Amino acid sequence: MTSQRFGWKKTLVFSLIPLFVLCGVLEGLGRAFEFWVPPLSTDYDLGFSAKSKVFVPSSDTPGLMIRNPEKTSCPPQEFAMPKPKGLFRVFVVGGSSVNHIWKDCAPMAERLTEQSQGKPRFEAINCGLPAYGSNRLAMIVRELTEYDPDLIIYHESNNEFEEVEQFQLVNLRAIPLQRLLYKSAFCRVIRDRIALAQVARMQRALDTDKVDFWPAQNYQFSPQEVADRMVAFRNNLMDIIRTCQSARVPLILDTVPSDLRHPDLPNQGLEQRLDEIYRSEDFVHGAIVARELLSASYRHQASDVENGIVRTLAFEQNMPLADVEAAVVAAEPHNVPGETLFEDRCHLNAQGNQIFVRVLEEAIARVVKESTSARQP
Repeated sequence: MTSQRFGWKKTLVFSLIPLFVLCGVLEGLGRAFEFWVPPLSTDYDLGFSAKSKVFVPSSDTPGLMIRNPEKTSCPPQEFAMPKPKGLFRVFVVGGSSVNHIWKDCAPMAERLTEQSQGKPRFEAINCGLPAYGSNRLAMIVRELTEYDPDLIIYHESNNEFEEVEQFQLVNLRAIPLQRLLYKSAFCRVIRDRIALAQVARMQRALDTDKVDFWPAQNYQFSPQEVADRMVAFRNNLMDIIRTCQSARVPLILDTVPSDLRHPDLPNQGLEQRLDEIYRSEDFVHGAIVARELLSASYRHQASDVENGIVRTLAFEQNMPLADVEAAVVAAEPHNVPGETLFEDRCHLNAQGNQIFVRVLEEAIARVVKESTSARQP
């Protein structure tokens, strides 16, 4: 009696059957698990890929653009495409400072609509993404020009030293493989469990002050690196300007205030020196020294350097400027940003944000008035 022998093809197929069955069972278990515990949202490229979109078409409502589910740091918003007639669409672009006023954008649009008596109607869409600097925001502006905007407002100069570290966290070449791999529910479940364990471990370390939760804050940029970042900032702003000019979309640049009462300085000695000046109530001298120290810091944010670049480009390109910094200075008791209107080194508090929104609203109204006057014979 002879034993039955299979060819290599059948042997391979029969050998793979148990593997396919196992994969099917694991995938079924993964999908069952996600029915009760939804998968975590994942921003694969953190915005560093030009293919990354902030808004995507809704799968439920034709003609509606919604916030990309991956971009959970961006406020959840939606708008119609194509744009309805009689609508003046404004995009406000920036980092966390813009993100913090997203609930103020709709009321601002309503007030502008009332002022114009409904001709036009206004729509203000907030594109504030925390820790996003000009490198990634330049790509976002290119995307936004596809959505028929009537005006784009750019407000950011706090994050030019953040993106250096963030870019190191992203492997752009691995993103296509990640997207393919995580189409599997089982792989997503494993990924999420590992991620949650890592977050819990970091939180425990943070509770005991044994983790550097903000590496970019403690990295000492060299003078050359600082200079390079400011060159990149200017180049990115010029890219944004050219993008808007090519699309024939008006652009407003904003100055960004920084806390000069408690600026982010490299050592406590400088902070104590500045604090002594303020305690002597020499506020004019204190503000001057604070501006000089912040601009000379190895990691200055929204200093006179950044704002100087913004002001210069607005002047050179004959563009409207929303001077948020000047408005905050004027509103402080002794004209020192940080006395009453900041919640930390770079973020305005609720009262400060009211001033921020007012400046934006006035800038939008000026642009509309000027464009209307230009169309009249």
